[in-house]
Amino acid sequence: MGVRFRRVCFACGEVLSRENPWGRCPRCGSYGVPRFDPALPLKDSRFRRMWRYWPRLPLEGADPVTLGEGDTPLVPLREDSGPGRLWVKWEGLNPTGTYKDRPASVTVSRARETGAGGVIVASDGNNGPAVAAYAARAGLPCLVLMPRDTPAFRCRQAAAYGARIVLVEGDINDCLEVSEAWGRELGYPDGSTAIHLNPYHEEADKTIAYEIFEELGRVPDWVSVPLGGGGVCAGVCRGFRDLADLGLTDRVPRPVAAQAAACAPFVRAVREGRPLRREPCPGRTLALTIAVPFPADGEIARQALEASGGEAVAVEEAELAAATLLLARQGMLVEPTGAVSLAALLRCRREGLVREGDVAVAVATGTGLKVLGEWEDLENLDRSILRIPRGAGVPEALREEAARRMPPRGGGSPEERGVRS
Repeated sequence: MGVRFRRVCFACGEVLSRENPWGRCPRCGSYGVPRFDPALPLKDSRFRRMWRYWPRLPLEGADPVTLGEGDTPLVPLREDSGPGRLWVKWEGLNPTGTYKDRPASVTVSRARETGAGGVIVASDGNNGPAVAAYAARAGLPCLVLMPRDTPAFRCRQAAAYGARIVLVEGDINDCLEVSEAWGRELGYPDGSTAIHLNPYHEEADKTIAYEIFEELGRVPDWVSVPLGGGGVCAGVCRGFRDLADLGLTDRVPRPVAAQAAACAPFVRAVREGRPLRREPCPGRTLALTIAVPFPADGEIARQALEASGGEAVAVEEAELAAATLLLARQGMLVEPTGAVSLAALLRCRREGLVREGDVAVAVATGTGLKVLGEWEDLENLDRSILRIPRGAGVPEALREEAARRMPPRGGGSPEERGVRS
């Protein structure tokens, strides 16, 4: 098939040498991004799941490091969720439980292909375990740098895959600075989801858009994505623009970049029409893994938002909790960070931006199984637990609930149908 992609400097357009698969532009010092031959097809039948889009993924060879990522379901919300047609792209069913498996697969595949001796990654949540898992699959050492106050259970998952965990004083942006310096010294490619460190992660994120298009059979009117660093928002928007460039659609959806109001530097910058700056998070949020003081890919995400007529939305904690519970009551245990996308769509619908009949997709980025402790902050689940003595009959509360929920048989009240209450 010949040369499928080249790295081109994001700032000055210089075509970077193939012998420089990770480094910055020698002319201006900016970073290079993959650009593909526009004549390439979207898919290759030799590959499965996410890697069926191999012609448009930045791997020169045909041997990706994969654990079966991608091909996640697109689930419609029940009609009782309100007017409009809402769908959830359920990324929690990826191998380590989040969409981060997509960029981890691409990054580690590229690292192995370019002869790297290991990989390094800065993470405050899901990316570290994902990169650690794929590095383990590839047989590569992995260093995971996390803020010192990262919950222990997040460190344990990455450590279980054999990664070395380094706890850094500061926040995720401090970890990114250390990762860049250490990666350069050790010769390890960076698996962080920040494009100035890892030029390949956005290419994996665009496959979410490809799958939504194929599953729906059309482009949605809206697509909502959680925004921490900004990369997944930029990547999903990029994917829909690829589809338009390929002539597969004549339109792209309006994106919603969703943050929690307790830490929303991107939303504030967009709303105020000013450059992004590093801002401390003023409050605690359930959406812990997108509580990023400075979105490293924020300007790219802003450009994508503006090009597609998108919205930046910050939701309150009560809205976030309600969206998380709504998803759970429809069978999807989503971590609150992933549910912020739905909370933002519901806000847009209340405000009349998302209209009745619009097709809207919320990308739910990760499984709630990782953060079960956070459910104590959502509601008192003890109310759902009944403790009974041995040999007890059906409690009266359960009888009443069964009576209320029994489907009618020719009409009439539960009593008229012979149901005990």
